[in-house]
Amino acid sequence: MKKKITITAMSLLTALFLLPINGFAYTINNEFNLGANEGSSQVANNQYILLHETANETATGRNEAQYMQRSWTSAYTAYIVGDGGIVYQVGQPGYVQYGAGSYANANSPVQIELQHTHDKATFEKNYKAYVELARDSAIKYGIPLTLDTPYNQPGIKSHLWVTQNIWGDHTDPYGYLSEMGVSKEKLAYDLAHGFTDDNPTTSEDKPVIDPTRAGAANSTLTDGTNYAHIDQFGEIENANLHVAGWHIANYKYEYIFIMDYNTGKELARVRADGIYRPDVNQAYNTSGNVGYHVSFNMRNFPNKKVYVMMRATNDPEGNTKGGAQDFHDKRWYLNIPQR
Repeated sequence: MKKKITITAMSLLTALFLLPINGFAYTINNEFNLGANEGSSQVANNQYILLHETANETATGRNEAQYMQRSWTSAYTAYIVGDGGIVYQVGQPGYVQYGAGSYANANSPVQIELQHTHDKATFEKNYKAYVELARDSAIKYGIPLTLDTPYNQPGIKSHLWVTQNIWGDHTDPYGYLSEMGVSKEKLAYDLAHGFTDDNPTTSEDKPVIDPTRAGAANSTLTDGTNYAHIDQFGEIENANLHVAGWHIANYKYEYIFIMDYNTGKELARVRADGIYRPDVNQAYNTSGNVGYHVSFNMRNFPNKKVYVMMRATNDPEGNTKGGAQDFHDKRWYLNIPQR
């Protein structure tokens, strides 16, 4: 690893620091640092580096940093990575941040948010900075470069790990990373080794093989009026069955169902909060939050062959009262093992 060099350039609004690491670099923008009397004064225990993603498809990294600076009493992290590899510092590293519940916060000197963008070029730069920042932070605080190891072991942890081992209901960042072609295994490798010419990010020349996107090339479903597509379907982490895609139909609610392939009967359903998909809106000349990504517990479907049904409906319970429109996609199915 090359020795780290810090170059400081002051302006009226920002202080930027260039940190070369293994031939790659990221900048730290201090424009949105919390003030002297803002943020926690509690020194964090050096146990975890926590990884998050913003889950906000409409916000830039700068937007997220501005919001955290204004709303730090509710939630904030040390860093937000976005806008092409820029690292926006909000909270003070080494001190408690409010990102994952009291116990995880108290044991995490650094928590990092990743901008939720589907622009490939922006993601590539963001992801490199995200990984290298996590590596640098772990090394600085004497934390192992391991990902999601058991509860009593220090290391780099996902927010999903916090949910599974401590508290909460968040599953980030794996769902989003999978959408962008980065598996948990790839993330773990990158955190352990960093980036070199032999270990690029998810470039077009060396794509990451992600089984959760095996059917993503399937054609769009349509009945002539409504349209839908499944972009992702599979296990992203420890029996977390993730489904992501979009559905264009003029109804109030969207529900995603897991269906038994052999019987056609429902196994589970979840209401999907709409997600902004500008790519879909532009392609189909529509508006609104037509995207979705939801999760199910695979342990509820042992030894089942399953597929996804998407339902747009006026019924808040997800049934068909008041009108509904369904798409069954049996082209893409999974055989769920016993857990």
